[in-house]
Amino acid sequence: SDNAEATTRIIRDFCPLSQPAPRKVEIVEKLTYRLGLTWLIDSIRDIFFERVIKMANPAYADAIDQEMVASVPTDMRGLRACIPCLLVKTFTQFYEEGCENCQFLEMEGNRDRCLEVTTDQFEGLVSVMKPKESWVGRWIRVSKLLPGCYAIKVNAELDPRTEEELESRNFPNLGKLSQQD
Repeated sequence: SDNAEATTRIIRDFCPLSQPAPRKVEIVEKLTYRLGLTWLIDSIRDIFFERVIKMANPAYADAIDQEMVASVPTDMRGLRACIPCLLVKTFTQFYEEGCENCQFLEMEGNRDRCLEVTTDQFEGLVSVMKPKESWVGRWIRVSKLLPGCYAIKVNAELDPRTEEELESRNFPNLGKLSQQD
């Protein structure tokens, strides 16, 4: 709990609300390295991303409480990854169900939107069953998302309009962050 309080204080004191989410994380990470508080980095990411994701997806807390799981791929051919959250499913699944983590992107039933915010250009595939407890989940930054199958890295960019939409919701673009690792 001391870590959580220190982390919350750093985020509150050093990150203006006007900064987009990825920039806030970058600012806080640089600050903690400079102050020799590297042990706070994981705690900062966890607390910050959980708050951001709850704000962007109001149904998130209910989904976690009900132990919901994102759909797993029904076929190994034709897989695509959601660029903002790295969730991997088939195109048909994204079209029929949307993305459970990024419901605000409204992919369900919208072929163009599915093609716009998912990609077949990704590396690695991991199944994360207990995101909060998984070191792999923390490593690829999905510890606050629903259990499911995730890409380790995506090799695609979102269009500027979608980037702005993510920033306006303070939703982290994990696809962009995965390219920096």
